[in-house]
Amino acid sequence: MLRLIQAVFKPTSLIWRQVAFDKVDVEFLPSGRLTITRQHSTDTHIPQIQYVYTDAKRRKRSALIPPPRRGGRSAKMTDRFAMVERFVPSLHRVGPREWMDDRTTEHLSFSEVCEKYPEYLPAEIFGLRRPVDEWLTNLLRSVSTQFIETQRLRKRRPPSEYGREESDHAVERLAQDLSRRIKDSIRDSGTVGASLDRTFPKRILEGTLPAHATEESIRARYKQVELTRGRLMTVGLLDAEEQVPLPETTLDQAERKVLWFYLEDVEKKFHVHQPLLERAELFKMIIDAKRFLHKSMELSRDDGFRFVSEGGHRVALELLSSGEQHEVVLTYELLFSSRGKQLILIDEPELSLHVVWQRKFLRDMQRIAQVADLDFVIATHSPAIIGDRDDLMVGLSG
Repeated sequence: MLRLIQAVFKPTSLIWRQVAFDKVDVEFLPSGRLTITRQHSTDTHIPQIQYVYTDAKRRKRSALIPPPRRGGRSAKMTDRFAMVERFVPSLHRVGPREWMDDRTTEHLSFSEVCEKYPEYLPAEIFGLRRPVDEWLTNLLRSVSTQFIETQRLRKRRPPSEYGREESDHAVERLAQDLSRRIKDSIRDSGTVGASLDRTFPKRILEGTLPAHATEESIRARYKQVELTRGRLMTVGLLDAEEQVPLPETTLDQAERKVLWFYLEDVEKKFHVHQPLLERAELFKMIIDAKRFLHKSMELSRDDGFRFVSEGGHRVALELLSSGEQHEVVLTYELLFSSRGKQLILIDEPELSLHVVWQRKFLRDMQRIAQVADLDFVIATHSPAIIGDRDDLMVGLSG
């Protein structure tokens, strides 16, 4: 079901060959309804797909994606495998019919490569059919999807120089990814800070203090900046340092002017961190709330994230339990790997999760949806995942 939903918005001839269906209806509220039907061709076993869009005024538009023609310029299957990396540079071949995406660490089959990157693969070589009608192309592009499968923990690296395929733990790669994101954000903030520092003397000497820059407003603003500084230190975006309070004596006009421009600059530097800060805080909050057995998570510039035992000893990421690793990987991917406005399709999130964590799952998804601007469709067998939210459930009979 989830693959079929994804296929609606990433249509290639391959997915229709794999999934048996007669008709799919998708409602775009309040604008209209898209109906996709599968029609068998008389001269090939590959079906043709018809799209019919009915708008709110019952006007209809239709488009047909026929099966690939026989002959033509389509390359042999083995030749297509050899050409994948040429057209999609982020992919590395790790098996006869398997590739790894360096950008997402996903492990993809050939059909999944074609589903994910149809716009990069020449249709005449790979035998793909895409909608040619502009209205349909625009409609399908209006919905971006991401499919999160059940197998989330083990990824694969490209073959080593000795030709061996090296396995890797997803949690380790994600920790490295967060470290890179933190360092990039620190670098960008430093660039903004350097520019502000160069103009600070001139702005102090030539600028005027606005009328609303009262001592009360400056102290309130300073307090807010220090609160933000503490949040940034907690997630590794700033080095830990002792916060300096303002003097209790009354501030004169010169002091207020310097503080006002200083606070403006600090807020601009901190603003660079805001998107990463919100996601990192929620990531830490969700993981901390799970109360991993005898350990807690810390965020840092060098490690991204790490786990420390109650005795203060570092816990190797690969020694986390399967359930703990699934929780870390799923939460991280949703917060950091997804793009805003996406429809996220999650298959069996209860996999290896303690029943207590399952009961918190929907609440966590609601928090993530708000921060990352996402929508979710979840396939689950677990009553604990659903909890008391029967209003969100659609039962599927066998």
